[in-house]
Amino acid sequence: AYARLFARLHKALPAHQILLVTTLPRGGTQIAQPASCPEPLRKGYQRDAYLHDRATWQAIIQGRALTGEECWPEGWTRSSFYSKWMYPNGLRQLLVVPISDPMLCGYPGALHFYRGEGQGPFTDDERKTAEHWSAQVSHALRASRVRTLVEAVLQVPNFTGLEVELTESELKAHAESMLSLGRQRQFIFDQQGVSQPLYGETKLMDAELANRMRVGARQQLEALDGRRVVAGRVRLGDSNGRQWAFHTVAFSHYPAVAPEVVMIYCFQPLPCEWYALTPADFQADPELMRLIPTMRFMREEFAQNPTLNDIALQAHLSPFHFHRRFSELLGQTPKQFLLDCQVQLASRLLLKHVVLTEIARRCGFAHQSHFTSRFKHATGLTPTRWRRLAGSNGLPTGPG
Repeated sequence: AYARLFARLHKALPAHQILLVTTLPRGGTQIAQPASCPEPLRKGYQRDAYLHDRATWQAIIQGRALTGEECWPEGWTRSSFYSKWMYPNGLRQLLVVPISDPMLCGYPGALHFYRGEGQGPFTDDERKTAEHWSAQVSHALRASRVRTLVEAVLQVPNFTGLEVELTESELKAHAESMLSLGRQRQFIFDQQGVSQPLYGETKLMDAELANRMRVGARQQLEALDGRRVVAGRVRLGDSNGRQWAFHTVAFSHYPAVAPEVVMIYCFQPLPCEWYALTPADFQADPELMRLIPTMRFMREEFAQNPTLNDIALQAHLSPFHFHRRFSELLGQTPKQFLLDCQVQLASRLLLKHVVLTEIARRCGFAHQSHFTSRFKHATGLTPTRWRRLAGSNGLPTGPG
């Protein structure tokens, strides 16, 4: 499907290279497609160029197609993105257009159209063509996400007994509700605690949570002390007392996003959203293609408590190397992902009023007290309190 898509894009808008770039929950951007992306182009982008890719972020923030000159009005051919990455790879002209959530809900991206020497700049008509195709691709990918989320729920053995009573239309409505969480999953703050308007005029989901994020961003950025990047994981409480886990990345230098230090909060996708991805979604990056199946394996086997060795075998990597690269590229550790799988199933069983001992058994916890302890650590609420709040006011499954 991706091969056909890029063939049609090249026919509709002639370009030397067309790339699909996506933001990810690790706090950066990634070239995801096409499979034919030259290796020097991909490696150069991953090594340093993504830090200077203002084009992707400006297209997302402004919500429209932009040329290189519009992204760098101060002189874009003098920018590091052009001089150190585009020019050495034979690229001279750039047109970038935003695309909604190409891989994961709440993580937007952009289509990049590049031309080489002698091909000439992009015209206004070509800009309109690019925006038309972006809308078409966004719609098609969203429809695909709904379909694969439905399939993800139906196909996983741990979920089958729970969901068998639901019709496919109800499952589709459930998938749509998960997708609706997407507009509030990534938050970018400067040192003054001001948030970048990534999604237009949308507001943070909870006043208490928003304040904790602002305060945390200021404190973390003040403590950078010259270090280039500091990543971590924090749990922040909302006005209901529930805690949300965020992967955080503080950059002392990220000119693509802001001229000064910047802090990015990334709310992790639900396990079934990761499960809906396949290696084919990241054909431009062999390493990510290798890691995606391990997430599918963990979601299918989490109740059996697979070891790190068991999981690393799926990627044909040593446990040490697998753990390091999984954490760096996906913004969470394998252990955190396994706990997310357990908590997601436990939450749905709580809504079905299954007794706690049975939930502990079905989700792979050692016993009921172990389940209660881990669930409270993950959510900030005991299972009983979570069920009571969910029953009274429809407690959401994500901060959306």
